[in-house]
Amino acid sequence: MKKAINILKKNELFTNVEETDLEAMGKSLETRSVQEGEVLATQGDTATFFFVLEAGTLLVALSDGKSAVLNKTGDFIGLELLSSKGIYISTVTALTPCEIVVIPRKSFLEFIQNDSPAAASFMQAWNSYRSHTFPFLPELDTPDMDYQY
Repeated sequence: MKKAINILKKNELFTNVEETDLEAMGKSLETRSVQEGEVLATQGDTATFFFVLEAGTLLVALSDGKSAVLNKTGDFIGLELLSSKGIYISTVTALTPCEIVVIPRKSFLEFIQNDSPAAASFMQAWNSYRSHTFPFLPELDTPDMDYQY
């Protein structure tokens, strides 16, 4: 659990989250080893997990051919779980063996619902991260996005 929390601290979304809140969330965190070629998320499937990369390289691919590579500790994918539709908008595949931290949707939503300042902070951090990592993705604060928190 401590290792997973330390990885979250390297993620832009969690930099302003209190240590006690991270520890509370830590109970639902899971670390996983992922093999090269393994698919973590498939575009169109229900977004059930939020993923934070510890080590390795992930490919994030959209159906229109646009893609991005995640390879830094703290890189993340799966924030679609916050929308009411909760559908992955990309397919995420391990390009190399990876270590990841997984947060289940229910735990992530409970955390945000219990800490509204964290929700606002997450949206700001996501839009910043999105603009430099996935400039081709729309912002999450568009009118057609309904949120679960």
